[in-house]
Amino acid sequence: MGRYRGGTVEIYQLQKARHIFGEYSLAFPVMPATLLAHLVQMSETQDDNAIVRYWRQPVRQQLQTQSL
Repeated sequence: MGRYRGGTVEIYQLQKARHIFGEYSLAFPVMPATLLAHLVQMSETQDDNAIVRYWRQPVRQQLQTQSL
């Protein structure tokens, strides 16, 4: 579960019947909350193609780091 509020994304994961704050979403495990917040902010002024181009690079880096 996530929430965008005040320019930040807050992500909560259900663990043992409680919602625990987390840095990563289960839906987007390679994207930290800070990147998600930035993408939401970009959507106010940028078109979809620009957002996808911006999003690709950090996600590729994260995937390469995880595969090492």
